[in-house]
Amino acid sequence: MVQPVRVLLPYREELVGDIRRSRWHGGVIDLIMDSVGGMVGIANFISKEDKLATIDLRIDDLQGAKAFNYFKII
Repeated sequence: MVQPVRVLLPYREELVGDIRRSRWHGGVIDLIMDSVGGMVGIANFISKEDKLATIDLRIDDLQGAKAFNYFKII
């Protein structure tokens, strides 16, 4: 059965990258996406011998995500 992955990151001033426009730091969003990708990969392991390769992650942020009370990925 497929289970959804949900990530909820509470707001902290230290995680804001652009204080003038109140935007999350892009590295925080990249970290969450990379971690969720790893969780999905590991969740599909069939045996203890399965392996998970790392990736070269590059994301071009077109627009910063507004920093509110939390950052949520569903």
